[in-house]
Amino acid sequence: MSESGKKNENNIALGPASTTYRFFIVIMSFYAVISWIFIFIIPVKESTQSIFLAIDAMLSFVFLYDFLRNVVTSNSRLNYLKWGWLDLISSLPMLPFLRILRIASIIRVRRYLKETTGKGLLKSLGEKRGESALLTTVIAILILALLASIFILNFEAGAPNGDIDDAGDALWWVWVTMTTVGYGDLVPVTNSGRLIGFILMTAGIAMVGVLTGYLANAFSPKSAEKDKKLAEIEQQLVEIKRLLTDQQNNAGKRDDDLSSDD
Repeated sequence: MSESGKKNENNIALGPASTTYRFFIVIMSFYAVISWIFIFIIPVKESTQSIFLAIDAMLSFVFLYDFLRNVVTSNSRLNYLKWGWLDLISSLPMLPFLRILRIASIIRVRRYLKETTGKGLLKSLGEKRGESALLTTVIAILILALLASIFILNFEAGAPNGDIDDAGDALWWVWVTMTTVGYGDLVPVTNSGRLIGFILMTAGIAMVGVLTGYLANAFSPKSAEKDKKLAEIEQQLVEIKRLLTDQQNNAGKRDDDLSSDD
């Protein structure tokens, strides 16, 4: 099979999806690998390790969704499952030590994205501004939750009259603060902790605004119809590329047969 045929086969196996979504999965996979290094290789505090494990467990459901999505939408499920079984076992929440296998997903999606130039990626992000904003917000929430949980625990654990003493307390406080709920059962008592709270509340307001705007746009009838038409066009383009590749391969075979006859 020609090189272009292999690339096309790889793209079809992944199933139809926007470049923005594929880029998001690569970022999440990179995070999973880095998290794995901090959990199993680099010695860190037990509380910090617990924070990494908790966020890793939540992130595993993103990978599980991606695996199921690829199985359902792929035009060549057997071709996808040649590598896809690694996506499955690396997304199981109860097996964090297998998250290192997300490297396989990074390699495969990187081949998919290799055909997209930097300008092409920026164009894709611009064309799907709503999706780009949503996925960027998810990445920001993940990174902010991780860093804020680690810092608040370091600042507050052991502080006089402090409430935040373990990883569970830190993650809970970060979540209710970032979502602007302000439950009030846990509060920072140090100045550094309050600064973290100020940053989280400010970022939380912005993130809630982005998510609200995305949901309002997603449930708009006109937007849904436009997205459906774009998805149909993308699917047709994938099918056209497959047919063209098959024709090129058949033409190459005929040329080889004619050469051998001569």
